[in-house]
Amino acid sequence: MSLGSLLRPLKHVLFGRGLRTRRILGGAARGLRMEIDPAAKTQRLLGLDEREIQSAFVRDARWAEVLVDVGSSDGYYGLIFRKYNSTGSVHLIDANPDFAPVQQAGFRVNFPTLPAPHSLVKFAAPADRQDERSCLLSRDLPLAGRRVLFKIDVDGWELDVIKSAEELFARTECRFIVETHSLELERACAAYLFARGFQVKIIPNAWWRRFIPEQRPISHNRWFTAARK
Repeated sequence: MSLGSLLRPLKHVLFGRGLRTRRILGGAARGLRMEIDPAAKTQRLLGLDEREIQSAFVRDARWAEVLVDVGSSDGYYGLIFRKYNSTGSVHLIDANPDFAPVQQAGFRVNFPTLPAPHSLVKFAAPADRQDERSCLLSRDLPLAGRRVLFKIDVDGWELDVIKSAEELFARTECRFIVETHSLELERACAAYLFARGFQVKIIPNAWWRRFIPEQRPISHNRWFTAARK
């Protein structure tokens, strides 16, 4: 029997059952309300979800004028950005159309008087791979001349997304927080950004992930940050 199966009855006692609006209890998202089923997202509820990058994300959210979250899913990081930056613009990009209404609902619940995010149902792709399903970050978003934080989590397409923003590098202050899904991609992304004047810092997975792992089906999975040297 798995650890998750053993803990499930305790989760039900502590947090209740089913998907409903719940307040996040810890971490950078503490106090935000989201639709959460504790059986599936206990770490989200407790504030342990991708805890390793939270301090870096909050630091860069305070610095940025714009967040571009590629692979934004339910808008979790957009909400955290808005918590620490009430004036910045938020662009949430995900190819799954089911997430856009969830993102908008989350902002209405938490920030009803502030501007809604721009939810875009597209892939972010470089110029040589554009089609009707894709966007070019350097062309299709109003980013030039602004301080932009790119948060990227796209399950293997990380380098393509970075290339989609490349034309901005000469005239825009950019920072990156990127999840990589293979060691080869991590090295390729780091080399690409380093060659264009960025300093890359790998964020190691926390030691306690041996006991409270992220539910990932792959052997290599971690984050890096990148900012101008």
